[in-house]
Amino acid sequence: MLKDFLYLTLAKFFNRINFVASYTLTKLPKQQSKLVSVPWDSAKESRKTWVLKKGAEQVRFSRCPMDNSSFNIQKDTERTLTLQSFQARDTYRKLIENGYKLRS
Repeated sequence: MLKDFLYLTLAKFFNRINFVASYTLTKLPKQQSKLVSVPWDSAKESRKTWVLKKGAEQVRFSRCPMDNSSFNIQKDTERTLTLQSFQARDTYRKLIENGYKLRS
């Protein structure tokens, strides 16, 4: 009798967990993240500097001369920031979403 009670209680518990998990997964809003390709990932790209421009503002991305996986980022004449590749990629994506265009 106790064994049956424990079995039913556990079964209800796991069914409730499965229901909550499936309900949560179906009801979560899907992120509308745009996949923006960065120019330095292109195999045919041989440049070491890329400039994003929006009006009079410009942001320059350049590979670090010492470390090929880091990037120097500079906006107009402000100080230069050194970021890792994943940080540079995210910054590039955010700038593109904010209206900056890659200058050829």
